[in-house]
Amino acid sequence: MDVQYNINTIQDYPDNGKHLECFINLPFQIQKGEDGYCYIDKRGIERSYNLFKTKDKIDDRWIVHLTEKTNQSLNDIFEIKCHKDLAVIIKYCVKIYVRALKMELERMKTEFSNYI
Repeated sequence: MDVQYNINTIQDYPDNGKHLECFINLPFQIQKGEDGYCYIDKRGIERSYNLFKTKDKIDDRWIVHLTEKTNQSLNDIFEIKCHKDLAVIIKYCVKIYVRALKMELERMKTEFSNYI
């Protein structure tokens, strides 16, 4: 699957190439260099993104989150991912999106079979 994407500077961040977002027309938010934070992965392990002792250092990894426009299957199988290579992040997004769509089709088939 060939995915078209567009890269822009994150709104309200300096236009220095270190704070970027990538739009791929799928329900994912892909950014690089946003404000730092911690999150808990699906295994319960605390991870951090863009948190360094020096304020001048900016994380150069791309990170992907879900947008609010997702289905339950995608919510169930999605994990936050970070990687320096944008192509790896986009490939992950496409793979998991297709997998979630197949899960939704199976769920609908099962649900409709109860009425037919």
